[in-house]
Amino acid sequence: MWKIPFTFFIILSAVISGLLFWQWDAYSKELEQPADMENANQRISIQTETDILVITQKLSGLTGKKEIPFVLPSEVISWKCLLEDGSECGRQEESETSLKPDSKGNIQIQFTLPIKVNEKAFLFNQWLASFSNVQVTETKVELIDSTKRNGTWVMGIPLKGNKKLDLIDYYVFEGQLANPSLYWQADSLLQEEVDSKLMI
Repeated sequence: MWKIPFTFFIILSAVISGLLFWQWDAYSKELEQPADMENANQRISIQTETDILVITQKLSGLTGKKEIPFVLPSEVISWKCLLEDGSECGRQEESETSLKPDSKGNIQIQFTLPIKVNEKAFLFNQWLASFSNVQVTETKVELIDSTKRNGTWVMGIPLKGNKKLDLIDYYVFEGQLANPSLYWQADSLLQEEVDSKLMI
């Protein structure tokens, strides 16, 4: 009588073990980085205007050996490639889908995103250009707000500081996400400390 349950237990154990091995193998292959993967730091500058955000995105620390394919967010109105001094890159077409880093290993692009003038709040999730085979290890965002100063800006990375000046509000965010969400609302946000490590 015990032979049937024991045989069933062995078969079930073999099936579960096979499924676990298959899942682990697929997961470990997904974690492997391609041989041509590069690490880079990312610096973002955001300037607000009445109905647009002007975003400058700079990657640094690249090897500069080959062109890197990129994809812009679907909402982008216009974009341009920039050199270190702020002038436009020599070769650029609207349909261009890859850029080569300069001699210092930098890629810099500037693009505009639309915002509605009378919105009470807005949220951007995928609002930065994404570069193939580049892993962003650190992101720093500087936001200069001259038009939406009564509201509050929040990002998916920690706020390192902000200052209200005479003509602008200045925010600095830093973290390790490559494309953190960007949120603005017209009302002030209340900040509450849950404990010494968690602030909401």
